Amino acid sequence: MASEMYCEKQWFELMKGMDIDESISVQAWNEIFRRYTENGRFYHTLDHLEEMLKHSELIHCKISNLHLVKLAVFFHDIVYDPKSKENEENSGKVYSEFSSKINQNLNEMKLVEEYILATKSHKINSNLSTDK
Repeated sequence: MASEMYCEKQWFELMKGMDIDESISVQAWNEIFRRYTENGRFYHTLDHLEEMLKHSELIHCKISNLHLVKLAVFFHDIVYDPKSKENEENSGKVYSEFSSKINQNLNEMKLVEEYILATKSHKINSNLSTDK
């Protein structure tokens, strides 16, 4: 329950800071919550989101576009099928749909998608675009 409250608060603060319409924010949060609380998730849960969000806050001084990193955090495991090898790609597609709803600029959208895809290997990709 604490993770749910923390993540929800972080989500709505992020959306407010990006000046996203409240109805879109609520709809997206409901989808995020529903997916991260699906049966069969043991690691890719709201607890995991909370840990990642807190980590991003710890290193925020090293991140020039924290809002983009946080978007990637929220969406990076939104699709989870333990039998699939394309969870990150599918999570990126879900993010892309959200990005279209908020009319996010193309460069920011692509950067967030890169961040999401980078979570597949759990390694830092030296070819990953910088957020500066």
